[in-house]
Amino acid sequence: MKIILLILLLSYSHSWSALPAKPVVQRQIGGTAGPGFSLLKIQHMVPSKKGIERVVFHIGTKEGYFLKGTPGYFNALNKDKRIILDFSQMPFSKLSEKSVQEIFKNSNLIKKTQLIKDPMDQSLSVVLHLHQQAKIKLTPIKGEKQTARLVLDIVKK
Repeated sequence: MKIILLILLLSYSHSWSALPAKPVVQRQIGGTAGPGFSLLKIQHMVPSKKGIERVVFHIGTKEGYFLKGTPGYFNALNKDKRIILDFSQMPFSKLSEKSVQEIFKNSNLIKKTQLIKDPMDQSLSVVLHLHQQAKIKLTPIKGEKQTARLVLDIVKK
């Protein structure tokens, strides 16, 4: 009986190793609520270490001034070769979609960007379309001498 079962298992043509890897979904939420915020600037940096890129979002007051304290509320989702950053209470951005695309034109990991403003919800979304799946790490930085910032590290898998 054991031999028959072993023959059946060995002759089974489906290979479990051929199944595609389950996509990794990362979600990170943080920041604080407040009277409103704005996106002042985005910096894109590629450190000498290959496979890592850093994006720094400079967050200001809703009037467009430097923000002292914690960045506003954010919700980040990393899924299916896309990173979606939703900024709540952010009705204003000093950046246009074209200027955001220009910032990332030399990126090795990011192939396309979108800047989506929702005036009804008073929110702003930044969508980064990736060449391949990656891991993310977000670090909010409290504004003291500079404005508040949100640092996004994108690490190639």
